[in-house]
Amino acid sequence: MGKSIDQEKLVHVMVLSDGLKVNGSQLIEGLGKHLSVDVGPTGGLAGDADRFQQTFLYPDDQAQEGVIVAIGFYGSSLKIGYGSQGGWTPFGLSRSITRCKGNVLYELDGQPALNLYKELLGEKAKELPGSSFYFPLSYRSNQSNPGIIRTILAIDEKELSLTLAGDIN
Repeated sequence: MGKSIDQEKLVHVMVLSDGLKVNGSQLIEGLGKHLSVDVGPTGGLAGDADRFQQTFLYPDDQAQEGVIVAIGFYGSSLKIGYGSQGGWTPFGLSRSITRCKGNVLYELDGQPALNLYKELLGEKAKELPGSSFYFPLSYRSNQSNPGIIRTILAIDEKELSLTLAGDIN
């Protein structure tokens, strides 16, 4: 996608993608490989509230699943501003990630991630995956890092894992 965007006088790229089938970290990393360092992408992942069943984008006036749309903004006089603010309050003890791959979390402190997550949610665990929308995970690569919020996109009862909206390590 980054290769297909005309780079001449490009100031900004807004990206919208399927929220259930796209790893947001990989999307931004791949896009960034083909954009100038002066061009900052913003955007978001489409959602369907707490249902976690289907998301759509409307390129070419037709609802489609699994697509990514990028809109380029051009012009030397165009100035783009953006910001982000969280509001989540952490709960539970800090845990160490002991097994993960890409955006799939398998273990925390040597325990299956899904089992531990359900334990923390208590009664709300019966409402999964929908209740995970209200209880995302905060991920820190080290103690001095303020943390990154990762939304849970899916749970896997067989693997006892959580699929997140972006990579972890």
